Amino acid sequence: MTDAQINRDLTCVTCGYNLRALSESGNCPECGQSVSSSIHLRGLAANGWPWMTRVRAGLWIGIFTASYSIVFDAAYFIFFFNVESLRPVFEFLREGTSDAAMSLILAAAALGGAWLIATPPRDLATSPVTRGAEQHLTLRQLLRIIALFSFATNVSFIPNPAVFPPPFVDLARYCVFAVAWFLYYSYLEQGLARPAQVEKAARMARVLKFAQPPVDCFMVWALLLALSRGWIGREAELWCHAIRELLAITMDVVAIVALYSVINALPRPNVSQPIDSVPSPSP
Repeated sequence: MTDAQINRDLTCVTCGYNLRALSESGNCPECGQSVSSSIHLRGLAANGWPWMTRVRAGLWIGIFTASYSIVFDAAYFIFFFNVESLRPVFEFLREGTSDAAMSLILAAAALGGAWLIATPPRDLATSPVTRGAEQHLTLRQLLRIIALFSFATNVSFIPNPAVFPPPFVDLARYCVFAVAWFLYYSYLEQGLARPAQVEKAARMARVLKFAQPPVDCFMVWALLLALSRGWIGREAELWCHAIRELLAITMDVVAIVALYSVINALPRPNVSQPIDSVPSPSP
């Protein structure tokens, strides 16, 4: 079976080379980018470089917050294994003023990252991302709304993080966080990874949207509730925390891989030949 050839002007999304007459299964002779990825990613590139830049910035912020979460969660094991030489690191990351300050910074970063990746394309009516898939528009709006609620909820508990609120109030707070995580990874999967043809990232996002809310939200709430009611002893508390931290670190690593995969797949601007100067391929 012979591979189809490109019979129209089509620029490589990485370097701008004209791919006319090349095989759809081949690679760009200038940069090595696959021809098929240029065909698929053309839809995202048609949204314009300002949109692409904002989305890419939001994804990098997501990598930053996930990376800090790994450091924060890993610091627990300094306490768990009673490593006295590293005790100041644990206290800096998870206790006192520095913890509250970083919580505020991370809450703002999470809001900014979610807001940026949900940037609407310049023309919603003709955008390849939203044409024929109007649910992405609704998902984008919901993500921005819940990101605002999540930020407000997070900030409201920063001044007294050691105070246990009533169980149902605390549950409502973690439900907000759970919905935020679900919408974030749903949009990453449906609005970015799939249009960018990054199936690996799409599968990771699909797993995370169901796994992250229980571990980062309901598991934490259940543990705090058990501690406040005295339902578990000291040793059980330590082991429950350790298991949760390990699960959280694992998911943060998966999130970083998924986010970076999407960043790496997004088209990059070619200053010598802007994307808007070349006609888009016909469907």
